[in-house]
Amino acid sequence: MHSLQKSVLFALTLVFASVSAQATPPLFDQIEINTQKGRLHHNAQGWISLPESETLRSMRIAERCSAMGGPRGKFSVADGSLWLTGLYRCGGDIPLSAVYPQSASPLLADWVTGDLTAELGKVICQSRDGFPIFERIASLSVQAGRVTKLSYQESGVEQCAREMP
Repeated sequence: MHSLQKSVLFALTLVFASVSAQATPPLFDQIEINTQKGRLHHNAQGWISLPESETLRSMRIAERCSAMGGPRGKFSVADGSLWLTGLYRCGGDIPLSAVYPQSASPLLADWVTGDLTAELGKVICQSRDGFPIFERIASLSVQAGRVTKLSYQESGVEQCAREMP
């Protein structure tokens, strides 16, 4: 093999290795609080659990997506409660009625208890560890779907290792 062919082959190998090394980010639960949207995490479990149903199990098995975690919940805080307003996956939104046909919409998230964190607004920068820093962080305490505590913290550029373009 000529040295030019070896160089081209080596360069192509590096390109393919770098492309395959970039993982698809996982799907996160989504939330809306007072018109501000973001992603939601359960501090002890990561993802918010969803009520099991045969349809949901089938959707998880059939999911053809490189992002981990689908389907995920779309939640909102209103009237002092946490509500499940819909579901989504890589392919788009899923109406609640498709998974929970006997339930009201929105559905009171009475199975959710614990401390939650909502990252709200736009990503303003990245931390030194490479994680996104959002405009605002909401801390929620939830007991059987009832929000017992809700507080906010504004993010500042002092948390940033580098600003977003």
